[in-house]
Amino acid sequence: MKTKTLNSTIQLRVGDEALRNATDKNWNEWCGILDKAGAAKMSHREIADFLGARHQLPPWWRQMVTVGYEQARGRRIRHETKKGFQISVSKTLPAPVAEVSKFWTDVKKSRTWLRLNFAVRSETAGKYLRIDWPGGANLEVGFLAKGDNKCQMSVQHNKLKDAKAAAEMKRFWRERVEALAALFN
Repeated sequence: MKTKTLNSTIQLRVGDEALRNATDKNWNEWCGILDKAGAAKMSHREIADFLGARHQLPPWWRQMVTVGYEQARGRRIRHETKKGFQISVSKTLPAPVAEVSKFWTDVKKSRTWLRLNFAVRSETAGKYLRIDWPGGANLEVGFLAKGDNKCQMSVQHNKLKDAKAAAEMKRFWRERVEALAALFN
């Protein structure tokens, strides 16, 4: 079987250099290996399992290579998951976790930057929130302390209906996270 080259228009989360540093192979090499292994006819799980069993890739890199391969071969587009589309945005804010999380859990504070109503489904104080979002989507908001007065906040929006909705929500969350950051400056 002839090895296909990676489609250069695919926007991969990890570049060739980072992939080679972590796995000793670049995207074209991984795509060639997977083509030869018959991955074009394998499920996502089968590809990831193959990468673990045959090439001893750790779980995160199995997923990264599997998704990159699926994108390169036209089986998946950017932000697509098994349950719809998913995007994420993160930002380090100049405030402690407790203060940042209040801008999600306190209705008055959340309206200052988000201007939308939502329902918190579950919370682990100082770590994450799970939020039901209109239209059947959901959010996972994570908080990670970066010293005494900094917090990395990540927003992951899941179960979006299509690539257009994913692109719109990516823009929306970038804008909203910047609006939140402005409140701390």
